[in-house]
Amino acid sequence: AAVRDALKLPDNGNPVNKIETFRNATADDMKTFIENNTMTWKNNKLVEDPAKVAQAESAIAVLRGLKDLKIVVTGEDGTTNAAHPTYFVGLAQDGSMVGIQSKVIWT
Repeated sequence: AAVRDALKLPDNGNPVNKIETFRNATADDMKTFIENNTMTWKNNKLVEDPAKVAQAESAIAVLRGLKDLKIVVTGEDGTTNAAHPTYFVGLAQDGSMVGIQSKVIWT
């Protein structure tokens, strides 16, 4: 309930508000986050963007400082569009919930 409240997802039966995935985050999740958030198109080629690399690495540094890090994917699979809001959520040292929002494309 705390995660649902923090994400402002009412439990009202709307498929958009469904928590589809709630699991422990892994090192592979963080690697995928970096890979998916550091690239940009330049001259019709996908290349690494140094500014995006710095941002992604900063985000990962924050996430590594959290306890009980989870991955939360919202939106019922198959009933909402392919892009699902995705959150890395954990607990800061003071007990407050902290996280970042990304997205995952399920096809």
